[in-house]
Amino acid sequence: MQPFKLPEFYMPWPARLNPNLEAARVHSKAWGFIKDRQEWHKRSY
Repeated sequence: MQPFKLPEFYMPWPARLNPNLEAARVHSKAWGFIKDRQEWHKRSY
């Protein structure tokens, strides 16, 4: 139970994804593999 009631949110425009999302994913995967970090596995994507 929340201590308060959330108001209804009105958005006059539809939600959309950033058009650069796929390029950012590719870049972050490459960065993670270069840094050889254990938390950067293909399963986490």
